[in-house]
Amino acid sequence: MAPLIFLLLLSQILVCIAVDIINSTSLLSGTTQRIVSQGKKFTLGFYSPTQGNTTSSSSSNSYYIAIWYSDILSVTTATSDLPVSDPARAALAMGSDGNLVLFDHSRNMELWSTNWRSIDHPTNTWLPGGKLGLNKITGVSQRLVPWKNMADPSPGLFTLELDPNGTPQFFIRWNLSITYWSSGPWNGHNFTLAPEMTIGLTFDIPFINNDTEGYLFYSLSDVGGQIKHLSWMDSSQQWMLVWAQPPIQCEVYALCGAAATSMP
Repeated sequence: MAPLIFLLLLSQILVCIAVDIINSTSLLSGTTQRIVSQGKKFTLGFYSPTQGNTTSSSSSNSYYIAIWYSDILSVTTATSDLPVSDPARAALAMGSDGNLVLFDHSRNMELWSTNWRSIDHPTNTWLPGGKLGLNKITGVSQRLVPWKNMADPSPGLFTLELDPNGTPQFFIRWNLSITYWSSGPWNGHNFTLAPEMTIGLTFDIPFINNDTEGYLFYSLSDVGGQIKHLSWMDSSQQWMLVWAQPPIQCEVYALCGAAATSMP
């Protein structure tokens, strides 16, 4: 699956509500205007977590710039810590410096700006073609960070990342301080404590490790502190769990509190 890259340029509002490119005379505003990828697999637009969460009791009217599978769940929330309350008064466009900009017209201010590609910033979901790893020269880590909860996409307490000290193994950490799960070191074929991460699957997930970077190509970091690999089943219209680590949720650090115990 090729990575999805969006070209977004500024000025008047679109007449068409589902295109895959915004040109220099248009912008993205409101909930009805969206960008749909050429293959119709992904959609970009203003998204409220309650749209995809029928179990949430939250009445929040917060909206975020997000990319989601067109008919399934949210994939990447670009502005997870900067919601807007009225998407009709906000606009996503290309600024004069060439960066992607989110404007709030009601307050006449710029909320967010970036020049990143969504595929390089996985937030809580890691898509095929994206990197999950560490640049050993700059120290920049591409990590998975789950939502705070199912109705709030702001960054949660858990992270999945390559060891920041440079060893070829992945950690799940709580609050960037407590490591409670490790994949084990890479032995040239698989991760010693989690071989299912790269073998026994119907697709290839290679691990690259050299002097300048280490990364894993081609999962979902769950709000409950597990890393889950899910596969969408067209026949049942449901996600199928391929594997999860830690395998049982009671192994997640601080999930149930200091006095909690779990049943075997």
